Amino acid sequence: MVKGTRMECITQKLFDIIIKKSELFQADYYLTKSDKAFSFEEIPVFSKYEDVIKIEKYIKKKDVTPFFINVIVFIINNLRLSHNKKPFMAITFCNLDEDMKEVGYAIPNLFIMNEYPDYLTFEREIDIEKYPVVMKWLEELNLLNYFRFFETITKDDSDNIERLYMVPSGSPEAVEK
Repeated sequence: MVKGTRMECITQKLFDIIIKKSELFQADYYLTKSDKAFSFEEIPVFSKYEDVIKIEKYIKKKDVTPFFINVIVFIINNLRLSHNKKPFMAITFCNLDEDMKEVGYAIPNLFIMNEYPDYLTFEREIDIEKYPVVMKWLEELNLLNYFRFFETITKDDSDNIERLYMVPSGSPEAVEK
């Protein structure tokens, strides 16, 4: 963080610039619906790169992704505590390497699904050492042992979408599967 800036000032400014505008605040909506109309949602922590550029005077570029990982962990934990429903929730990154090359940080998403996805099997579980930058972020946040990691590759007409799932290891669905 920028030296000499008070934490509450930074937190409020970051909240106003990015988080308040984010669709993350709709996550609660999916958990309060009485029907199972949604199968899954993958909500980006922010939607406009221009907004992220605004926060660079408050937080270093290298700290942008860890900051947002921490925000999503906070949201996951609070959603678990405040709702009876226990859907599958994880942090995801899509094409992480591309984002890192293009803009220097990655966009984490909050992934919510009615139930544990069948495709996240032990065969798809990976060692986080495959993603050293993620490992570094999680070590900085003291969250390295907090997650189990899975990887999927979805073939698209023009490209492959590599998705990294960071599943909280203490969540009931992660233990059951």
